[in-house]
Amino acid sequence: WSGDPLIVPAVGPHAAYTVGPQTLQRVKALAERYRAPIMIHAAESPSEMEMVKAQYGTTTVAHLEKIGFLGPNVTLAHAIWLSDDEIGTIAARGVGTAHCPSSNMKLASGVSPVPKLRKAGVRAGVGTDGPSSNNDLNRFEEIDLALKLHKVTSGDPAVLSARDGVEMATIGGARA
Repeated sequence: WSGDPLIVPAVGPHAAYTVGPQTLQRVKALAERYRAPIMIHAAESPSEMEMVKAQYGTTTVAHLEKIGFLGPNVTLAHAIWLSDDEIGTIAARGVGTAHCPSSNMKLASGVSPVPKLRKAGVRAGVGTDGPSSNNDLNRFEEIDLALKLHKVTSGDPAVLSARDGVEMATIGGARA
């Protein structure tokens, strides 16, 4: 599919707690060789953060940074449990994020700090995750939920506009 304007193959290792560092480094090399994006679940839940801490002694983002995995071809699905320093790291590395509000609410994972990510210059899109953790793959519902979720969690009805939602679901997602 190389060069196809509508189909972009990507490499998708599940997560840092299910895929070892050497395999993630091979994934990174493969993606760079074929100029392919990488999608990976990261900073999704407290249990994930505990598993990564137990395995590698640090947070998911710090682990991925340490092994040289982060870069502009990487998109972190969920990106909820991030410190301000980690937001700075992913912004500096050009990493994108995919906000999956239905999945995060269904699994009680938390809320991605999307307004903070966008303010830091992180490319943020809207995703669905998958049907087993979402119940559907309705992109319009994800836009609606993302906007409402951030209004209620921030207490600011103008924190994300309808224009922001459309952008995150279209060009923002493509950039991420």
